[in-house]
Amino acid sequence: MRPLRLDRTEFLTRYWHYRAGEHVVAFGPTQRAGKTHLMYQLLEAANRPDLQPTVFCMKPIDPTVAAWNARLGYRETPNWPPPPKWPWQERPPGYTLWPRHTMDPAVDDPHLRSEFRRAILDGYSRGRRILVLDEVYGICAELGLSREVIAVMTRGGGGGTGVWMATQKPSGTQQAPLPGFVFNCPTHMFLAPDNDKRNRQRYADLAGGLDPNFIERHVLTLNKYEFLYMNADGESAIIGA
Repeated sequence: MRPLRLDRTEFLTRYWHYRAGEHVVAFGPTQRAGKTHLMYQLLEAANRPDLQPTVFCMKPIDPTVAAWNARLGYRETPNWPPPPKWPWQERPPGYTLWPRHTMDPAVDDPHLRSEFRRAILDGYSRGRRILVLDEVYGICAELGLSREVIAVMTRGGGGGTGVWMATQKPSGTQQAPLPGFVFNCPTHMFLAPDNDKRNRQRYADLAGGLDPNFIERHVLTLNKYEFLYMNADGESAIIGA
């Protein structure tokens, strides 16, 4: 079986269809795969004003996030919930939760955990949300929010809350592996080229009804910023840069 090969614009305009409550995951090496850029492109193309997106940004500085926030009109907030808007202000199309950093992990990590946990549970309870966890490995393994993420993924879809995740470590570590639900629950999966054989083998675990060798074989053919796309219906495509 050979997947379709589509350029990025064709995929976004003709093939990308998102329904409330579906989960999305993108795997790829940090700063070399374009995961954050892809996530914002998917948000822009989904065009669902009825689903409020909240992007969770762990990094103290991220030019890609800042540029896309300006392009899409997302409101950046260091705390959750965000301050109420004034009567003359329009409701923003989305939010980016971007806590301020002191550059001391002993201080920053508990603060990030508190703000992110509050926002994740808010999206879970309100429903009709898209929660974009830009580094789900860090959120689960470093901030200890696996339980909250799993709760939304396994029980929040019925209320229309979808979890969109990006991570550089599909293999995880022995001390802090990614929860299995990160691999098993998503409706849409995007896999970037990866030179780490452990990560490619973990990709193969996602195969479901597909031949596990299919994933590893086609991931090896990808160029920089390309993705192998698969969905829960068994459809697949190679998405151009």
